[in-house]
Amino acid sequence: SSGINGRVRGTTLAGGTSGTLVLGNLQKEEGGYYFCQLSDGYGYSLVSQGALVIVTYLESEFAEYPEAQTVTNSQSYLKIPCQPPPSNPAATINWYKDGNLVESVENMFQEYSGELDYGSLIIFNPSTSDSGDYACEAVNVNTKTYTQTAQLLLFVFMSSRI
Repeated sequence: SSGINGRVRGTTLAGGTSGTLVLGNLQKEEGGYYFCQLSDGYGYSLVSQGALVIVTYLESEFAEYPEAQTVTNSQSYLKIPCQPPPSNPAATINWYKDGNLVESVENMFQEYSGELDYGSLIIFNPSTSDSGDYACEAVNVNTKTYTQTAQLLLFVFMSSRI
């Protein structure tokens, strides 16, 4: 008999006559090349070019996340950790202070030291005005996920010079 044959998730699909395969709710390990094989039942077959299926995902558990801190001594910088969960494509990190997106703040920078080590917020020359509730957000094409908010309290006393 002629028809379209293939295997998806270990199940053989045989005898179909449509050239369309719809894949839904794929797991991340199910990405890869898919192709169509058409056979006529007399020993002749035709195989299509492969179609690369990339499964996007963003897990919910952060590897590192902000925790409440109280700082009472003067420091040159302060690091608030955030390492995004596994994802495909790689997630980008956004930081929020008191519910507002942290953008173009002169003394705050996002750390990037490699593909698997990025996302922490570095505050240079922290002062009491940097106190607040901080949260980081991981975003990719699929979705976004947030850490819980962590309170940062800074009590920085400058030494007086005479």
